Amino acid sequence: MYLTAEQPDTPSSVDSFEWNLLNTTIWNYVFPYNSSIYSGSSSWYSGVYLCVYLQRDPNYYISTLIIPSTLMCIMAFVTFLAPPDSGERISLGVSMVLGLTVFQLLISNTLPTSSKTLPVLSGYLTVNFILACLAVPFSLFNINIAYSIGKLTILKKTMDQNVAPCAFAIFSLCVHI
Repeated sequence: MYLTAEQPDTPSSVDSFEWNLLNTTIWNYVFPYNSSIYSGSSSWYSGVYLCVYLQRDPNYYISTLIIPSTLMCIMAFVTFLAPPDSGERISLGVSMVLGLTVFQLLISNTLPTSSKTLPVLSGYLTVNFILACLAVPFSLFNINIAYSIGKLTILKKTMDQNVAPCAFAIFSLCVHI
């Protein structure tokens, strides 16, 4: 077997919507094979090495996994913008957590299963789920502070003066990243 070109004919390859072809390498090799045990003679064998370097196209995962998960996580934090007396704060937060749970169940077949390493995408979705879950108790805490009587009034003033500007600064920093 002998090569007729240095590189494979990649323009004639079929385009894939899932993979990008980065590079291909091809080379000949020839090695002796001593078959004196069987026939008393030695032979030469040739072969071809072909290395194909592929990269997964991220557009599918961005549009179907990352953007919806991020939007649901942001919606869980939108509960803090609702007035405390509206009564819809907790139900919106719980609905977003339930939505993320169903979303993760639907995409569990799409992600690779491995117990040795955690895929980055799976870690990202887990962090989004944890953040949405944390939004519900923080919303409850916020409602308790809003309706505080007595000791919690001092905490309410401290939160309004110190914590709220810091939280807004952190949120705006995260949005700009």
